[in-house]
Amino acid sequence: MGSMGRLRTRGGHWAACAWLMLAGSAGAGAQVNQATPQRPSPKEPRTEAPAPQVDAPGPQGQIVKRSYVSPIDGAELEYAVWLPPDYEQRQDWPLIVFLHGSGEGADWLAPTTPHASIPVRTTQSDLPFVVVFPLLRGSWSISALAERDVLDTLADVQAHLPIDAERVHLVGLSMGGFAAWRIACRYPDRFASLTVFCGGGEPDLAGNVRHLPIRLYHGAADPVVPVEHSRTMAAALQRLRVPVEYVEVPAGNHLVWPGPLAERGLYEWMSKRRRVCDPARVSFRTNSPRYSRSYWVAIEEFVDAREQAFVDAFVPEAEAMVLVHVENVARLRLSPPVRWFDSARAPLFVVDNRRVKAESDGQGWVLTLAETAADRPRKREGLSGPIQDVLLDPFVVVVASDADGKPLPKWQAAAEQAFAWRHRLTKQSIRFLPAAELTAELAAGAHLICFGDSTNHAVLAELTPKLPLYSDGQRVYVEGQALPAELPAMVMVYPNLTAPGRCVVICSGKPEAVARLAAAALAPPMLHPPPQEDLLLLDARGRVLAPGGAWEASNWKDAPLGTPLPPRGFLFTHTWELPPAVVEQLRALPNTDGP
Repeated sequence: MGSMGRLRTRGGHWAACAWLMLAGSAGAGAQVNQATPQRPSPKEPRTEAPAPQVDAPGPQGQIVKRSYVSPIDGAELEYAVWLPPDYEQRQDWPLIVFLHGSGEGADWLAPTTPHASIPVRTTQSDLPFVVVFPLLRGSWSISALAERDVLDTLADVQAHLPIDAERVHLVGLSMGGFAAWRIACRYPDRFASLTVFCGGGEPDLAGNVRHLPIRLYHGAADPVVPVEHSRTMAAALQRLRVPVEYVEVPAGNHLVWPGPLAERGLYEWMSKRRRVCDPARVSFRTNSPRYSRSYWVAIEEFVDAREQAFVDAFVPEAEAMVLVHVENVARLRLSPPVRWFDSARAPLFVVDNRRVKAESDGQGWVLTLAETAADRPRKREGLSGPIQDVLLDPFVVVVASDADGKPLPKWQAAAEQAFAWRHRLTKQSIRFLPAAELTAELAAGAHLICFGDSTNHAVLAELTPKLPLYSDGQRVYVEGQALPAELPAMVMVYPNLTAPGRCVVICSGKPEAVARLAAAALAPPMLHPPPQEDLLLLDARGRVLAPGGAWEASNWKDAPLGTPLPPRGFLFTHTWELPPAVVEQLRALPNTDGP
């Protein structure tokens, strides 16, 4: 059982209780913790959404199929929705976002197979929730692709069904449990509760979910996802005094969810929870400028984007001030509700025991905490790297073309090989555009993934003089100097200097080698967090260069489930420069790698 801590807030004491229960050999128990009391806030206005065009649910409810077009790659993505029997009688339904396990996602199988994840057609046929089953494409659990698909599915549901935005509950099991943890830690202000069966997350980000009621379930003898994953997350929450209910089933295997999902207790627990909108305290830790917002706090700029950033902001009761602690933050935006303060004038901002001047822009207050290089592009939300983050936004694949504007066959083949994994997961094929057909309008509206080099690709020819590292198809150059070693392929993400807010992924070198390296750079690894890298280089022996040495594919085969994969590339600095140590490492490479 954990300890209890108290923080004084407006309206009384804010109790932050952390309870940890590990079931003993005699049986499993549960201790329910109430959500932390928060300031009351008026319900956010919402626009009534039209009812779905489906037959009216029967006495046992109904599962319907819906679809939407992905704004990322144009794929038509299907998902399932459970509608309760009395669906048409209400306009404010609570929603469960249910993330399925591995093997349940192909061709919209999750809610229709005999081993369906949630028993909405049997013991819970009158379940008083709408339930949405996003399709994690091809069982890719915690990749950038699945993360964006879940968020887009949720947005589509909220746009077309009468959902109460304050009662959206996130549930995941097994593979979906890893996905649920990842999404909850990066978007905690979107949900009313979190329930995870046999999953795992990142303990260093556990504090981000302090305002989410949490239930965790795991079997002590789980042979698929080791129980240590849930134990680690529960312990991290306990250390941070974040309320959590953890139920560990003695001798339980991987299938611990049928019992809780068939009982009314779990749904009754959810029905009492509502999304916290304006907490007095916001603590948020992030590994990337892409994930920089939580409630009324936004990190606009890191000091060093290669390191974690952290903000802990608190508004004391009856005080016109905001107390803030930061780590690795250069620029911060705070937007606490004006109604919290006694007057319209700006509150006092105290950052790490010193008063900081804040600039108001009508939407909040901006605090500049460290000097930055204003004359250079900087990593920020939407322009942060690493390579795989490009796949979270609209992108266009642009292939080197000949004098007639036709795609060069070898480069076309390289692009197709690099995206072969994507074709297996979606019914929509990615369009490969010849460089000669790229328009300024198209380049301004999407990231560009370019296959070619400065001799055959107009985009790369224009960028090359401004890049810290490039390939002419024969050699790789760093700061204008050719490297002595033969490096047949490079994949690098860099700002598109002609389209603010957009990136270019540069896939250059020898086409056959580039195809292999680009496939590794762009394909998310199943059941592992996406790799973090801005630059990948392939040596003559087919190895990927990494800090301190070279990486071989066999190094990843035994990586524990759900753990970050070892470094296989390099990261740019906050101002998109190669760190001096990387430049030194590359220039020290031998002029031949030998057999």
